[in-house]
Amino acid sequence: MTVTYRPTEDQDPQEPGSQHNAGAGTGAGPDDGKDQPPGSTPRLSEPIRRKVVVKPPVTPPSGTSFSGQESHGQNSPASNQKQALEQLPIGALPNPAPLSSNRAQTIEQLRAAALSAPPGLSGVSRPAVPESNWQPGGEQTRRPNTPAPPAPAVSNWQQRVEQAPATSPAGSASATKTREPGMLRTAPGAGYMAYTAAPVETSQQGQGQGQGQGQRPKPEVENGNIILYRTHNFFLRTSFRPGQRQNPLRKPTGQTSVMPRVMPNQGKRIASSETRLMPSVTVNTTRQTRAIPIPAWAEAIMVVISLMGVLVAHAYNMFNFPRFELDEGTYMANAWAITQGMLSPYSYGYGHPPLGWIQIAGWLQLTGGPFTFGNAINSGRVFMLFYAVGSALLVYLIVRRMTGSRSAALLALAIFSFSPLSITYQRQVFLDNIATFWMLLSLFLLVASNSRLKYIVGAALAFGIAVLSKEVFLVCLPAFIYAAWLFSTKFQRKFSMVVFVYAVIAAVSTFILLALLKGELFPYSWRLPWDTRAHLSLIGTFIGQAARSQSNGSFAESWAIWIDNDPFIIIISLTVPAFNLVYGWWNRKHLMAALLLLSYWGLLARGGQTLSFYIIPIIPLTAINVALAVNTILTWLVKVVRFDVVRAVLLVVAVAAVVPFDIKQTGFRFYQHPTSAQEQAITWIRQNVPRDAFIVTNSYPYLDLRLPGGQGVGDGAPFLHAEVYWSVAYDPVLYKNTLQNNWDRIDYIVADSEMLTDFKTFPSKGCAEDSSNCNIINQAMQHVVLRAQFSADDHNSKIITYIYQVIHKNAQPTVMNGQPSGTGAIAQISRGDPLTANERRWSA
Repeated sequence: MTVTYRPTEDQDPQEPGSQHNAGAGTGAGPDDGKDQPPGSTPRLSEPIRRKVVVKPPVTPPSGTSFSGQESHGQNSPASNQKQALEQLPIGALPNPAPLSSNRAQTIEQLRAAALSAPPGLSGVSRPAVPESNWQPGGEQTRRPNTPAPPAPAVSNWQQRVEQAPATSPAGSASATKTREPGMLRTAPGAGYMAYTAAPVETSQQGQGQGQGQGQRPKPEVENGNIILYRTHNFFLRTSFRPGQRQNPLRKPTGQTSVMPRVMPNQGKRIASSETRLMPSVTVNTTRQTRAIPIPAWAEAIMVVISLMGVLVAHAYNMFNFPRFELDEGTYMANAWAITQGMLSPYSYGYGHPPLGWIQIAGWLQLTGGPFTFGNAINSGRVFMLFYAVGSALLVYLIVRRMTGSRSAALLALAIFSFSPLSITYQRQVFLDNIATFWMLLSLFLLVASNSRLKYIVGAALAFGIAVLSKEVFLVCLPAFIYAAWLFSTKFQRKFSMVVFVYAVIAAVSTFILLALLKGELFPYSWRLPWDTRAHLSLIGTFIGQAARSQSNGSFAESWAIWIDNDPFIIIISLTVPAFNLVYGWWNRKHLMAALLLLSYWGLLARGGQTLSFYIIPIIPLTAINVALAVNTILTWLVKVVRFDVVRAVLLVVAVAAVVPFDIKQTGFRFYQHPTSAQEQAITWIRQNVPRDAFIVTNSYPYLDLRLPGGQGVGDGAPFLHAEVYWSVAYDPVLYKNTLQNNWDRIDYIVADSEMLTDFKTFPSKGCAEDSSNCNIINQAMQHVVLRAQFSADDHNSKIITYIYQVIHKNAQPTVMNGQPSGTGAIAQISRGDPLTANERRWSA
């Protein structure tokens, strides 16, 4: 049978007022006549012109006849004339009972409704129903007429009935073929398909008619599944999946509308297709992996508690351990210079990009100066505490995103934050701590991007800030480009990579632009035409850094320090990436994590100068790799056990094993005070050294001796000639202009074991024959006497600070050498004080 129709343009069958929601008796929808003036004729919705052509099948079933088909062998009274198709509007039918879900009962109700109407005449006659405008030839159009008295609707959609008398041999029961139009199958209330009643169904008609009217049919259930929709060759049922949470985006909103049909004549093909019942599948719920449902608030509480533990572990005894380092004092001095409008208190040599200590300068401005928390180094260490906690949170979020496991993310946080190396170096004011935070932020934004442009641009800018904080992080750029490709959809990968690379280059190029604008990009030794004076250069500095020897720090020496402090994290940082490299051919996320870690290991193992705190970026990357590998191995175990609690329990056990081990290795960091020797030396200088003396010292007491209110100044005047030993040795502004290449103008040298080691690297050959070939500090060290020394325990060794006074070759006249103190008093220097016998004013 072929069913065709021509619907009205722009009319949705589900919208109010359409022919499918026609009211009983009037044929109009519920919205017909709305917004019309009182007393006017109600405006009815435009009906749909439908043409139904009935074609008999090639082999009609026994006992079934179709209109327009001639009987062979038998002549019935209706076979000599063409049978017409009748469409009866709802208002012209009697008031039948509401349709039920029983198929046989539905067919009987439709048949009774059709037979109760006036019988159809010959092909040119009109039925006696006033509401139906019947046209010959099987085409029928309903026009709005005077509405009949309302009658209860059979359903909320208009029913079309096709009926054709059938002839059958004697003794056989006649059958009637009724069919619902194809278009109406998607209309509201549809859910069955009428066809030739079988004998069994005929016997059930009486039972179906006995049901009460107005009762809502009970849902049909098969094998525990509810039948939502059924036709004669199609049904839709629910699927029961225990433990599955419904996606909130899939919850019904009540604004659902029927989409238009895409394929033409789809209804005809479905109607003529053969019904095939799919086999019943039994869901084996015992073999499913059962996860542990944890609400978001519980996870948030767990993360906050973990971060509080990180905060306590890194903050406890942070002002006393570890000892103050040269780099800490350098970065704090540079940060103070930023607040004074300079990049550095000395000539800026492009050793590192300035963005790292620019961030520290912002912290100083926010907290009210460098001495808010004691001395200048302590203020910087408080700032590093925020970077440590932020990095721990980012490690958790990265692993949480990549694995979907809270316990694996917690394991990564514990490995990173409670490592003895992390507690030691993340307390100190190093640019590596600042750059590591921004590198982890960039990685998290890429992992969470899902091809969103703002995340990719944010990740590129964060990585650019990491490089501008410590330039060596540029070695991770290839791995980050691969991460940008990996976490983008296939059709957006090229665009994402271009955006990421362009944004990184745009951010990093500002450092090159700085040197170019200052005319210090190219070395002066190249003798370019526009270079008229000697100057520092960006390219020259990088060439010098690449050529640095291992005299100030070798990879072997740093390796010994790392193994002594935390052998566990050093070993797994080399073994776990091997597993991730192999498994990375099946899971590219593991490959990306392994490439990040190995690329930085390659930088450290390249040769040249390698300091112990260069290990800082290795620690979080190792924690991420370990969490990915352990979670993967335990996931394989869960596939056998089929219980996700096992994986979570094993990960928690791993966390419980890592934390006590780290605490045991970290124990002395919570009670040793190696900085006490350095602070005692600063106090001694404040009490015993004249304020106009030229002091060669390390960088960590620089601000405390040069600024009012510092630990080495107190209420007195600052030491205006306290200089860092590296600048005295290599800055021509100091050793040529200020000291005039004369070691005799140096008064005091405050040295520790680190400085004494560095003195050996300064040029010192031929000092007796030609002093110009000898470094000025080494010349002064040949004429010193020890005035004081201070020592303290530092891990398994001692830290000693020495204070030397230079015995001048040519005695200087004794002069009044006082400086106004904080109370306005004048400091009188006596002639008999051996420490001031050779003092003089530098202004002379």
